[in-house]
Amino acid sequence: MTELNRFPVIVVNGDFPIHFNPLNYLENASEIICCDGATDTCVQNGFRPTLIIGDFDSISKENKENFHFICKHIPDQHENDLRKAIKWLESKGFNKVIIVGATGKREDHTLGNIFSILQFETKLKIKLITDYGEFSIADNGQNNFNSFKGQQISVFSTDNSIIITSCGLKYPLEETSLPYLYSGTLNESNSDKFTLTLNHGKVMVYQAYGE
Repeated sequence: MTELNRFPVIVVNGDFPIHFNPLNYLENASEIICCDGATDTCVQNGFRPTLIIGDFDSISKENKENFHFICKHIPDQHENDLRKAIKWLESKGFNKVIIVGATGKREDHTLGNIFSILQFETKLKIKLITDYGEFSIADNGQNNFNSFKGQQISVFSTDNSIIITSCGLKYPLEETSLPYLYSGTLNESNSDKFTLTLNHGKVMVYQAYGE
């Protein structure tokens, strides 16, 4: 758990997590960055934010007053509060971040948050953790993933020029491109690890939790 202590955690204003995995990251976070209204559910669940970022259109008046000294107002309407938090962490020299609370409630926000970790330009290594699994990024070259036999795996690409080769998946990807967002879904790990090798670019990988 010592490695987790170095990770900042961004809490987004979706459904607050209830699964052990995202809660464990929160409990061991080096900093807790709340996106606007996520402050309310974070505080309700016993977590204290280190910083609150956003345009403050959804945080309660009470928490805005109580935590005014850690509020960072960023009114840019071209970015959502999650991407504002990512940019802030990158500007402060962080290189890794965990995101929780990014899914649930409005489906358009859920999709925007998930695909932000694939398409938003950042040098941060990001994992988006939900109550059901986690999203991470595979980039150019060979990428190794810890897994378990039978783990449900999906791969998402928004660039059909990326050629992917897998090792350790039930349905192998053999110098394959993914022409549609659903083309790489519903795969399965054959063992305690698998690899994805890309000729360029990056793809997003989803790994479901076990029973």
